Amino acid sequence: MDDLHERMEHLSRRVDTAAVPDLERARERHTRRRRTSALVVGVALAAIVALLAVQMIRPAAPSVPVASDGPSSDTVTVWPDADTGDEPWRSSPERLIERFSYLVLGWSTPDIVEMDGAYELRPEPCPDAARCVPPLTVTTAEVSTGLWSVRSVSQPDLMIDVPVAAPATALTGGSRIRFDLGLADDRAAHVGMVASNGCREATAFEVGLDAGSHVLELPNVTTDDPACDDLGTGYVFAYAMDDTTVPTGDPLLEAAAIEYPWLTVIPIYLEMEESDGTSTSPPAETLTVSCGSVGTGVVPRAVAAGPMGVALEFEDANDGVTLRIDESMTVSERHVVLDLPPGRHEVYCSMGEAVTTPVPFEVVDAEGYWTDPSVDCAPPDSIEEATPVAGPTSWEDMLVWVALPENLPEGFPIVRARFVGYPESDPARIIGMFLDPDDQLIRRLNVIRLGPDEWTVETVTCPIK
Repeated sequence: MDDLHERMEHLSRRVDTAAVPDLERARERHTRRRRTSALVVGVALAAIVALLAVQMIRPAAPSVPVASDGPSSDTVTVWPDADTGDEPWRSSPERLIERFSYLVLGWSTPDIVEMDGAYELRPEPCPDAARCVPPLTVTTAEVSTGLWSVRSVSQPDLMIDVPVAAPATALTGGSRIRFDLGLADDRAAHVGMVASNGCREATAFEVGLDAGSHVLELPNVTTDDPACDDLGTGYVFAYAMDDTTVPTGDPLLEAAAIEYPWLTVIPIYLEMEESDGTSTSPPAETLTVSCGSVGTGVVPRAVAAGPMGVALEFEDANDGVTLRIDESMTVSERHVVLDLPPGRHEVYCSMGEAVTTPVPFEVVDAEGYWTDPSVDCAPPDSIEEATPVAGPTSWEDMLVWVALPENLPEGFPIVRARFVGYPESDPARIIGMFLDPDDQLIRRLNVIRLGPDEWTVETVTCPIK
């Protein structure tokens, strides 16, 4: 990062200073001016490399506003920061929003209309709402008597898949946040997350995004000090600018030439791990997942594998909602045992086209039940045949049956078969067939038990090296 900024400064010193008046005039059109020499350097560089600079630059980590006493049950707000005192403009929601409009958006005479406990905000009055672009929706909170803060800002063309929950939605490191951006061809969006627990700061950014869906992965952060809170406060944001303008990082802390569709900011908590990066709580025997109004709920975040696999309880089964795990596995039953290998996985809720933000969880296999996960010799959709089988009455019998010479394709060498996954998983198992003694995988069988002695065997043949 430092090397990039040094190269930017080196290049900017080679730029004709005649570009500076042009910069000032551009800023007047956007009702604000850049006041730091670093930003002048960035815009000068953008004039040289145009769109390429927008795609390559990564803004520096900003200073994150944090509640003075750390997270609490109080409503989390996004603006102003905790160091802002009892200013006169915080005495009412209207005066607060007027100040926010001027400092963050650059609007000197905004139109503010109260609607159902929130406020619709436009840069100027709209005589006919049907002919105007959608406004910003601003919610506020009275953080103490007569002292107001901005709680959230939203615009329908800058959608963030995080609900405005009370007091705030808790996210974990490794979660992926989806942004759905509706932008004109000459606009670029910049998205990010900032959070802090008073000891550590967490940031993540993606800049120069076009219209469409994009994903931002949140960083894993340790608390750094056992005395620090394990929850950080912060927000996720998306803002739009002209696609030739260099982004500033966090638009609430540093002035940006924001253009329509302007800005969305949602308050969050960010869970921060213990200082050694591990949890002191033992993994649970069952993973409980719910799909509530605030997104996917996963309790706990670590589950122990058993001899049959990973036990999962889906609290919203039969409500028209399904679970998706790792993009490939679908769950609709209330109680199910999953054949998931040890390690990190993700789960999210799905109802039609609507999905929630994926939430990570960990499968812990302390007893070593899972065996030999390396059986992917071909893509899952390359199954060559599915054969009904009758006769074997147990998994052990099936293990013998698949390795009999008469049940192997002609020309196959003598092989040995063994289970892949958990030793008691049922009704579906994977059986790997290996060339003995080289232990080379030559076939993968997806075996599904249909009844006491009825089976289906799906076959994938692997190339023999």
